[in-house]
Amino acid sequence: MLFESVVTNSVYYGTFFILYLTGVWTTTLLGIALMFGIVNAFNSIVSAVAYGYFLKKNKYNILRVE
Repeated sequence: MLFESVVTNSVYYGTFFILYLTGVWTTTLLGIALMFGIVNAFNSIVSAVAYGYFLKKNKYNILRVE
């Protein structure tokens, strides 16, 4: 969970902060709503990658039926 939070906060929000500082992205109510909405999808991707890494590292096969 810490890894996911660090990746999301540094990569995703860091990108928006840099875009804001350079003037590429301006803060509007719609822009903020989209930013927080898209972060859910971004966080889901990061979580899926972390989960896949955990399964592979521990040699779990969730599709195997016995």
